[in-house]
Amino acid sequence: VLSRVATGEAGVWVVNSLDASVSRLDPKTGAVIDRIDVGRDPGGIAVGGGAVWVANSLDATVSRIDSRTNRVAQPISVGLTPMALAVDDETVWVTTAGDRSATRIDADSGRVIDTVPTGAFGRGIAIGGGVWVTDETSRSVVRLDQRRGRVVTAVSVGNGPTSIAFGHGSVWVVNSLDGTVSRIDPGTNRVAAVVAV
Repeated sequence: VLSRVATGEAGVWVVNSLDASVSRLDPKTGAVIDRIDVGRDPGGIAVGGGAVWVANSLDATVSRIDSRTNRVAQPISVGLTPMALAVDDETVWVTTAGDRSATRIDADSGRVIDTVPTGAFGRGIAIGGGVWVTDETSRSVVRLDQRRGRVVTAVSVGNGPTSIAFGHGSVWVVNSLDGTVSRIDPGTNRVAAVVAV
């Protein structure tokens, strides 16, 4: 069962949760270059910091794939039920639904820096002007201070926030049960617009 896709590090990376693997595709031809075994029940995937990162829900780990060798270079233990990942140049953030937290990992060493209690289920996470984590149960997005690793605020959005992205100076949140997208202004920590889709 193909569940997630990410691009970068000279490839298109596709998670197959059924056989606990990630397939690397050639972005020009679409051909499968390699298949990489990862942990049990892989879900979230992100590319950056010189690697491909995969959240393995049943193992409570993140697999760090070396894109030069197409092998898992390092499994990293995190909290219960890792769900979503976001990467910048220095760090990897992974949400853990079982702990309702976000774990920060050093992208170079793979070492866990800290774990921040968020209270959020964390099906989605994004980095941009902070770290943003979705929480379906409270219909909100939790904002973390990216440097200090602490919760700054929670922003109320629509019903069932799941996916989230940062771009064009805003945070974009898919409210799956409303059929809407909320645009959060990170300068004010408020919803600036709601778009029906």
